[in-house]
Amino acid sequence: MTEPPKSLKSRDRPLELWRHPDPTATQMWAFKEKIEKKYNVQLQHYHHLWQWSIDHIPDFWEETWHFTGILSSKDRESKGLPPFDQVHRIFIMPRDIQLLPST
Repeated sequence: MTEPPKSLKSRDRPLELWRHPDPTATQMWAFKEKIEKKYNVQLQHYHHLWQWSIDHIPDFWEETWHFTGILSSKDRESKGLPPFDQVHRIFIMPRDIQLLPST
């Protein structure tokens, strides 16, 4: 599940620092399987799970909320939190923003 798609050129592939001896025993694997079953998708590699999270932002955050066991006595809206379908707006930055001084 950790390998990037073969379509990435070797210079664009991240350097693998470590590989779990049994990926199927991890929480990430359990989360991936839950997503696959609930949404009827096949996520063969970590990259596919990442892409699914980008393409389905509200679903990803809702599943993350429930999978991690976040407890709440009130629903999100009554706590002043945005609904899951609006969460992605928090993370979007303009493409032309300059984060570092130009060299």
